[in-house]
Amino acid sequence: MVAARRRSLLCPVRRLCFSSIRFTAVGLTIDTNFNTTDIKIINDYATYKAYLKLDDVALLTFTGGPSPAQPPNYRPHVTVALTADHPYAASASGGSPDGSYMDATVSKPGALVTPISIVQGWGDTSNTLFNKWSSEAADDSKLPIVGNYPCNPMPPATPCAPDWNQPTGRYAREKTGASYLAQYTRAAHLHAALINGVAQLHHVIGIAFSDDSVSHVIGPSGTGGDYTLSDSYTRLDIDSGLSLTNKTANATDKAKRRAALHALVASAAAIEGSMLAQQEDVPDTSSTATRFEWGNAPPSGEDPSGAGARKFLQFDSTNAGSVTGCATSGCGVILWESHTTPPAHSDNDPTGSPQDWGTHYQDSLTGDIVAYVGAGFSVVSSQESWLGPGQRGGAYFAPATDGAPYTFNGSKQRGNAFVAIKYASDGSPSEITHAVSGLIKDGVTGNYSVTKGGAEASRVTIRRPTTPAKRPISSRRSSWIVRPSKASI
Repeated sequence: MVAARRRSLLCPVRRLCFSSIRFTAVGLTIDTNFNTTDIKIINDYATYKAYLKLDDVALLTFTGGPSPAQPPNYRPHVTVALTADHPYAASASGGSPDGSYMDATVSKPGALVTPISIVQGWGDTSNTLFNKWSSEAADDSKLPIVGNYPCNPMPPATPCAPDWNQPTGRYAREKTGASYLAQYTRAAHLHAALINGVAQLHHVIGIAFSDDSVSHVIGPSGTGGDYTLSDSYTRLDIDSGLSLTNKTANATDKAKRRAALHALVASAAAIEGSMLAQQEDVPDTSSTATRFEWGNAPPSGEDPSGAGARKFLQFDSTNAGSVTGCATSGCGVILWESHTTPPAHSDNDPTGSPQDWGTHYQDSLTGDIVAYVGAGFSVVSSQESWLGPGQRGGAYFAPATDGAPYTFNGSKQRGNAFVAIKYASDGSPSEITHAVSGLIKDGVTGNYSVTKGGAEASRVTIRRPTTPAKRPISSRRSSWIVRPSKASI
């Protein structure tokens, strides 16, 4: 799989932007020095490095970070900006040819503790790519263990360092991206065949990264120490551009195409969400399909509220204002575990008082609904902002003093889910979004925010023009840009 004349602008960390680069191969990764190759002694943790690598060969290196150091537990949120520059002569606006047809620029939030894999596909991808990559290495790269410290599980406790080198996940995420490309290609052609149509994949671009919680293993006398991953969750955020065109033109085929577009988007979202179940045997993965299913029948052991099935709500320009400020005003529309206002903190909650982050989820869902409706979408969402499946709490930490409560990170598996649709004047969908969210912590500020991509986030931009392209709408989050090619019209 080779891409010709593709342009990628990568901004992996705050205050850092790798220059615009044209690349013609696969295996593109943003890596760090948090590995056994770079970390040999404790002092090596004090220097932060980031690499842009192609097939594990460094193309660019960045050294720096907040003064005086940026160890693994002090890493900020990052942004990866990717641009697909296609060779088509046509214009995305339908005007005079200017080469903008199917071009796309996306900006993906993520975390850069362990490597970020750049997912990229140009045209169809078969499972041969996954099979080839699966045979290229015996195992994943490893995280370092430099010191040798006693483990004290009793207060005053310190985290116990693993006695084995944890994987960085780079190789696993590269294979996950390759597998997704093949399955998405197959799904697109299956849906096209069902309506006697043709699907053409122009590009698939995005990232696969790990949302990591890092523990500092303090050395003797409270100095030095290694860093270990206490909690990780792989997130995929991938966009695509494709054409889906009927071979014949009549009212029946037009209706079939609409149905195929909805089905293809839902399938693509479900495939993204299922990748971690396929590749890493994770039992609870996040997608609109799994979260809506959970909301329809929450298991009693995962839902202490006992409220049962959650309601689905639809928002448009006539009622979106009803959710504004839900998390603070107690308006009763967007809920957290069926509560209008999350309960007070509880030291006796065995899952770590997840209600402490409840308003983050309510605010996130409220903000997304208002934003999408403001952009002309109709939004269908669960009333619940904290859908399963998954654990109610994240990694836990032993107390520093005897008798004190354990502390927990927020759950990385739970969050909200919604579908947003924008319709063209003829009733065909022009954009479809399937979105889920998850809680992510900024290593520098310590603040939590909700990000798209629980293990899936997908947005599809669709075109049904009578000329090669109509007025474009900028893609956000994960997206599929769907336009019929000129030759098929």
